[in-house]
Amino acid sequence: PTQLSSSRHKLLCKSLQLSHTQNNNMSTQAKSCYWNRETSQPTSEFSAPITRPARILALSDPNDSHNSPLYDGPLPTGSQLLAIGSTLSAFDDPDIHSQKPNVLFVSHPQARDPLVEILNAFPSIEWVHTRSAGIDFIASEGLAQSKVHLTNAKGVFSSTLAEYCMMACAYFAKDLPRLMRQKGESKWEQYPILELRGATLGVVGYG
Repeated sequence: PTQLSSSRHKLLCKSLQLSHTQNNNMSTQAKSCYWNRETSQPTSEFSAPITRPARILALSDPNDSHNSPLYDGPLPTGSQLLAIGSTLSAFDDPDIHSQKPNVLFVSHPQARDPLVEILNAFPSIEWVHTRSAGIDFIASEGLAQSKVHLTNAKGVFSSTLAEYCMMACAYFAKDLPRLMRQKGESKWEQYPILELRGATLGVVGYG
């Protein structure tokens, strides 16, 4: 547990450092290069100059429909998906090695050990990106000691979580369980409820 905690700390520091660098670079880029969840649409075109191609390995389930935009495309110009698999054996091919993949996309729940094995087998990989916001499922000493850049899908669930929080607040404030019981019993008794307006919200947790 101590080792895992140390690994998570190192990975968090690495992610924060990369995010700081990305934020600094963002200010010098055109606004059209910035992806926005609410307004951007998938496209195979990118207005910024391509400094190097992205040769991608996907450490994920080939049947995962949530990855279809990556699997089926179109991908941005300069990007190429080389292979998909959940273990090192899926990528252990001379043709894949010869193309020197430099990006590893991760979305498999059992990716911790295969991830380190793939990094050792493909020293050309410079960037590891997880589809999830959390990185606990890949945290390891091997990854923390590697020189790869690590990014996550920060913010991808922000709207959903915000909506869930509002639902949970209303659930307790309006005593929804009691309302559902009354519905099941065909009883419509009045009962006191709380008003969210003007209330103070306390957030306890981390993430």
